[in-house]
Amino acid sequence: MIIRPIDDLELIKETMKKPYIWPHIHDDTTSMDDFTPAEPIDEWIMYLGVFDDEYCGFFLVARKNSITYEIHTVLEKWCRGQRAIDAAKAVVEWVFANTDCQRLVTEIPDGNIMAERLAINAGLSQYGLNEHSFKLDIVTGK
Repeated sequence: MIIRPIDDLELIKETMKKPYIWPHIHDDTTSMDDFTPAEPIDEWIMYLGVFDDEYCGFFLVARKNSITYEIHTVLEKWCRGQRAIDAAKAVVEWVFANTDCQRLVTEIPDGNIMAERLAINAGLSQYGLNEHSFKLDIVTGK
């Protein structure tokens, strides 16, 4: 499993807009038609590509402050299960080894069990609950 920064915004956009990915990564107020991914900016916005013989997707890592970074998962269908766990562990290791990150966080919408399991398997742990902070009807059904 190889983790490396990528900056191909067309590849990033194409990956995010796949019908089996998009519903799980956007807020209900975000239109796919108008969506454009942010440009990578040093350590502030990074797209860390996952390669395991082939491109498997990426993790978006955004710096929140000098030591806290937020991570989001955008992986292809064939990079699920153990491959996703291996990728998540590898990207967590990469972030701590290659940035100033001392705390890595993610926000998981209520009901997204796959994302919760992936985060825990990657070594993250729940430290809080931020109720009513994310609108995504497909996951919550609310």
